[in-house]
Amino acid sequence: MDYSSIFEQEIIQFGLSAKNYTEAIQSLGDLLLKHGYVKDTYTKNAIDREKEFPTGLPLGKDNVALPHTDSIHVNRQGIALGILENPVDFHIMGNPEEVVPVRLVFLMAIKENDDQVKMLQVLMDMIQKPAFISTLLCAKSKAEILDILCSSIAN
Repeated sequence: MDYSSIFEQEIIQFGLSAKNYTEAIQSLGDLLLKHGYVKDTYTKNAIDREKEFPTGLPLGKDNVALPHTDSIHVNRQGIALGILENPVDFHIMGNPEEVVPVRLVFLMAIKENDDQVKMLQVLMDMIQKPAFISTLLCAKSKAEILDILCSSIAN
């Protein structure tokens, strides 16, 4: 899998305003749709999947969610990143009765099913480094965020 083009400035959203996780996924899904990454069925399916298989990850101070859905809803691969203005609650992966306030949402649009697992592993490696999260949250531009993502994915 070629990770070099998985992140693009056009699908990064700073100061994302959402009242709940469905609004966060909807906003990022709209962004992916606008730029041709996904089919119009993608966002609804990503929200439905999140309800059944939550992706909130408690990491301490700044938590992350990794929503996604089946590859049949994807035109070309990419990961939309939403940096939330205010945290929204996502149900916790593996413990859906509990919620965690999330600041970063990586909405994955992966073309091949096998690549979804690989990309999840890559993202998990990245987000488990506290310096990665804090650097992303302190970034001042989409270009800076893209640099951080690309250099982190290369390591």
